[in-house]
Amino acid sequence: MAVRGVIEGFYGKPFSHLERIDLLRFLGRQGYNCYVYAPKDDPRHRETWREPYPGDELVRFRELALEAERSGVRFVYAIAPGLTYDAAEPADFEFLGAKVRAVLACGARGIALLFDDLKGDSTTLDPGVQAALVRRTHDLVQEIDPAVTFWFVGNFYCGDAAELQGGEGFWQALYGRSALEYLDAYAQHVPASVPMMWTGPAVFSAMLAERDVTAVRALARRPLILWDNFPVNDVLRDQLFLGPYAGREPGAVRELHGVVLNLMSQAAANRISLATAAEFFVDPERYDPAGALARGIAAVSHSPEAERALATFVAQHRGHPVLAGTDTAHELAGWTAATFAGREPDGAALESLRAHLEELRDNGERLASSLAHTPLLAEIAPWSRRLGQLSHAALAGLDALAGRGSAGDYVALREESRGRDHLVAATRLPQALQPFVSGGGETVDRFADLFAAIDARLDATTGR
Repeated sequence: MAVRGVIEGFYGKPFSHLERIDLLRFLGRQGYNCYVYAPKDDPRHRETWREPYPGDELVRFRELALEAERSGVRFVYAIAPGLTYDAAEPADFEFLGAKVRAVLACGARGIALLFDDLKGDSTTLDPGVQAALVRRTHDLVQEIDPAVTFWFVGNFYCGDAAELQGGEGFWQALYGRSALEYLDAYAQHVPASVPMMWTGPAVFSAMLAERDVTAVRALARRPLILWDNFPVNDVLRDQLFLGPYAGREPGAVRELHGVVLNLMSQAAANRISLATAAEFFVDPERYDPAGALARGIAAVSHSPEAERALATFVAQHRGHPVLAGTDTAHELAGWTAATFAGREPDGAALESLRAHLEELRDNGERLASSLAHTPLLAEIAPWSRRLGQLSHAALAGLDALAGRGSAGDYVALREESRGRDHLVAATRLPQALQPFVSGGGETVDRFADLFAAIDARLDATTGR
């Protein structure tokens, strides 16, 4: 692929300048070649796009551009004027042009024009207006420097070919227009060599098949860059996604102009999944998710102790409610099933379950000692604390079953652990997100399953 990159395109607190510098260095080491600046909550990127960046911000852009160049990474600046752009006001293009010139003068090597997530009163919802603005911005960028790349994304930014061609789906209902109106307008105004960004069959695409890419590319009549909403968690902020890249056919990648992975707000934690995706992009046919995940964990660990503790933690957060073919807390699920499969708890399995829960309970201490004073430890701390609380409660339940503890103490600990916001050993997809997902992974809660099994045995024992 021409583009192997990431996009800071999430809603929520943007990365700090130092986090971006560290990210660029990591991307270079992992073989990525592109970073797209597009934080939704940078007001000058989106809400107040007309406002110029002050001098200190421009200095930081220059530093980012220099670090990107040293790391072999193309720095692409994205701007999203569509919320308030007034096609009848000539000054608006002057504002847009001034912003483009300013960031290119800082050393940016790409510009992306974004029209995703527009509101119903935007003038750029007119297909002709949107396409003409894309063309005009493209021509400006080419005039400034023909070596600068230029991409765009429309407000119909997902869907398979049948949905886009048939005038179906969420966007049709939202905007009252068909995707073909936009694609035809792009074909009329925008050079066919200009790539269009696309998130796949859905906003969150469980799978991406080769046929999906070839069909949509033919419909769009231009190269496609996959804006892949993985491992982003801005709409699932109680969950961490630390598992391997999954659900993309090798043939699909070959048919794309590129992929940019949309990131979580946890800057350091992103690197585990990014390391796995880097291996997939290099050799998708021989990609080994489990091996890539182990190497990704090693890449962010500072010692064998940290690597072992982090591997235990990651296993509780490697699932995803959107991506197909993912699983979480597999070992905990296996020991729970083995222990409670029969009429009476299996003794050997019970001891293995207890040992595993003790390891999970103590994982926070091991992480704290082996990853002390690292950004990664600070980012994962809320989930690490909850893992300890859940494991402590489950061990109290096993003690109650064995007659070594109080059922009341167990129930109190169980209820306290359930009152936390951070999902551990669980993946959950809210009903409100269902229209934005094609397919999906499994919705699970491993500790809830364990608590239910313990509760059933305690009820049978006490006759409740």
